[in-house]
Amino acid sequence: MNLKPPTNQSFDPTQLFQRILSKWYIILLFVTVCITCAYFYNKYSLPRYNVVTTLQVKKQQAIVSADPTALIFNHGSSNSLNLPDETVLLKSFPLLTSTISDLDFAVSYYYSNPLKKIELHKNSPIKLSIDVNSTFLPYEQEWKCLPLDSTRYIIEIGDEIRHQLAFNKQANIDGFIFTVNLEDYSELVKYNHIIFKVNNPLQLVRDYQGRVKISPFDEKSSIINISVVGENPDKEIEFLNSFVKNIIDQSIQSKRLNSERTAKFIDEQLSENTDSLKAIEGQLQRFKNEKATVDLNVEGNQLYTNIKELEKQKADLLLSNRYLDYLIQSVSSESEINQLMMPAPIDGQDPVLAKLLNQLVDAQLEVKLLANDKITKNPLLQEKKKIIKDLKDNITYNVKSLKGKNNIRLKDMNSRISMFSASLQGIPKAERELVNIKRDHRLNENLYLLFMEKRIEAGINAATIVSDYSIINHPINEGVVSASPLRNYSIALLLGTILPVSILLVLDFLSDKVRSKDDVERMLPMPIICSVVHKNKRSVGMIDSNVLESFRSFRANLQYLPQPKQVLLVTSSMSGEGKTFSSYHLSQILAITDKKVVWINADLRVKTNGTPSEKLGLSEYLAQLASIDDIIEKDETNVHIIRAGKTPHNPAELLVNPRMQTLVDVLKEHFDYIIIDTPPVAAFSDAFELMALADQIFVVVRQKFTKISALATIRELLHINKIEHISIILNDVKDKRVKYASKYYAKSYRTNSSKDFIVK
Repeated sequence: MNLKPPTNQSFDPTQLFQRILSKWYIILLFVTVCITCAYFYNKYSLPRYNVVTTLQVKKQQAIVSADPTALIFNHGSSNSLNLPDETVLLKSFPLLTSTISDLDFAVSYYYSNPLKKIELHKNSPIKLSIDVNSTFLPYEQEWKCLPLDSTRYIIEIGDEIRHQLAFNKQANIDGFIFTVNLEDYSELVKYNHIIFKVNNPLQLVRDYQGRVKISPFDEKSSIINISVVGENPDKEIEFLNSFVKNIIDQSIQSKRLNSERTAKFIDEQLSENTDSLKAIEGQLQRFKNEKATVDLNVEGNQLYTNIKELEKQKADLLLSNRYLDYLIQSVSSESEINQLMMPAPIDGQDPVLAKLLNQLVDAQLEVKLLANDKITKNPLLQEKKKIIKDLKDNITYNVKSLKGKNNIRLKDMNSRISMFSASLQGIPKAERELVNIKRDHRLNENLYLLFMEKRIEAGINAATIVSDYSIINHPINEGVVSASPLRNYSIALLLGTILPVSILLVLDFLSDKVRSKDDVERMLPMPIICSVVHKNKRSVGMIDSNVLESFRSFRANLQYLPQPKQVLLVTSSMSGEGKTFSSYHLSQILAITDKKVVWINADLRVKTNGTPSEKLGLSEYLAQLASIDDIIEKDETNVHIIRAGKTPHNPAELLVNPRMQTLVDVLKEHFDYIIIDTPPVAAFSDAFELMALADQIFVVVRQKFTKISALATIRELLHINKIEHISIILNDVKDKRVKYASKYYAKSYRTNSSKDFIVK
């Protein structure tokens, strides 16, 4: 037989959709489960609320200046907002720690039922008072308080430990000294029990650090929204009120402390400079008394003016270096740095020093908090200490770099002052001495005037300190942000549909079973003579009308085969595909038309279901133990049957016996149709021995049972054995279109006659 190569599989979305839709009950099951889960989630989950407050940020940022005194006294500002930096600063550990310490969040109170736990916050009927002398704090442990009466209660710790205690009286459990104060006994009885938990301050800070969200009102705005999501909106409003208050207070305190330190630094420099100025003034007075009046000529006046201007610039640089020395001394010390005067960048340099100092302050405050925690060898504490060391190293490096720049400029100024001083050698000695004294006097006088100016400015700034933050909107509850019930149901419906469809698509893609008529035509390019629909009822004695109509179609199609076909052979690739079912029902449907039909069970390897062992069959005839008349019997449907008989030890040898050819020749003379049921062609060679006797061969392929690889095997075997006159019977078809047509045309052919049938 000349077989065409198998065609490539093409994607048919319609067939894929039909295959998926045929599993509607699986999709319905998933949808039902997901909708049920959404129902219980909506019923028992706690809603989460979004609480928001709005602030305006008026940050005073340093402006780059070539003036060295800008390192200490920065009066420039810019209202641009750096949100990433602002977020880090506002969510800093010290600020949140200060906020939590101001709130009554040390203990949480809950009411629970089997499905959810609700925080009562300030509505708890009991209040826990913790003694400061406690040597042990049960952080994050849930203790259950169950009332016995209005004076006594039981504390449950876990499932086993129970303590009977009295309300409003101090108790001590393992070093934890506390008092449970009864606020409302009737409420406590209503709740039946209250769960309380002592919160770990460090854990509480970290929790809010993760939940606080800071976002800009818009891209270029200096207004920010601070929000927090929680299950108790009143608690979150209380937190944000305290948080905003601490933000404003910290901003004012930071400015006030910076102002005080600036004033202290200026006062120290003024005191030192005043003494120097008095000494110089005394020296100048004595010179005038001794030398009387000394006037400078034009050249001397010009040199004096140049030196005076350079001395003024030198005074600024000396002041800058004094501050940098103060900064290095402060950073190098082991004492805490709560606040430092933050220098502004100069000469276009990146403003990294102020940022480093801010980070150092925050890190030292976090270390202080961690050091107070009872946990020994806290790895986070060691990590923060390492960060502090790195920050100090970076600050020292930056300060030395700035001071190096100043020293280069000082060296240049001293060189120019020396040059002008050398030019003074050409004028009389008295005039030269007067210039030197006036130069020292002018230098100290410039320093004194500069300090006095900055002292006045510092005083004005201290008197007019305002926060960088102002409240636009106080905290408000914007409502539930967790998914709404309708949205949950929508998601459940979507998941309930997508999940099973995805699974079915994967299984369909991985399946090696025949899924449709197209798979058969692709692998076996032979005509499909009949599609037998799926039979819903398996009860013996009743032929499904749809199946009956399928075989009527089979009978009709036989008439269109080229040349008369008397000997029909039915086989399949493996057991269970329905070849016996198909061959026997074909015999029945042919017999109804008053045709003489004989059905031969040539599968000598397996007994036919229900065949008594004493019945003679094909195996006895081939072994010359019975005649043709001995093995032929007739059933109630007018079909003559030759059973397989007893299972021989050499079935293949018996089937090639010449008596088999003789049997077929004799039967041809007496019967219109001879239908032979053979063993599976892919498993045994018996079928190929019998194919030479057949006029037409039918290969049964069962939908969603026969493997694609089995079709490839059949194809190869048929090609090797050069078998022709082959047609396909597609069995157990679940295609609704085929089934509907069969039902429609079967209405007029329904019968009450009982017919035995065999499914194999």
